Amino acid sequence: MRIPTPPVPITFKSTDVLIAEAIKAKTIEFDDITQLRPNPRTCIFVRNLSDGTSENCQSIIDTPGFIKMMKETDKIHLLF
Repeated sequence: MRIPTPPVPITFKSTDVLIAEAIKAKTIEFDDITQLRPNPRTCIFVRNLSDGTSENCQSIIDTPGFIKMMKETDKIHLLF
């Protein structure tokens, strides 16, 4: 028996990734983040450095720190 494969792979996005996408799409404002993300969470992200390299990061980020990250979306890529 062959199990059918969906034409599009199934992916899961964290709330932080969804918030980042909404900020980039301008469907939410920075002030909305406080209500959507009231507690610190572990973030896994890639930070693009000024010398053209990047570093993988995993850190517990509080809401004010997350808002600061979202203001630098050209330097940060959230993975989870």
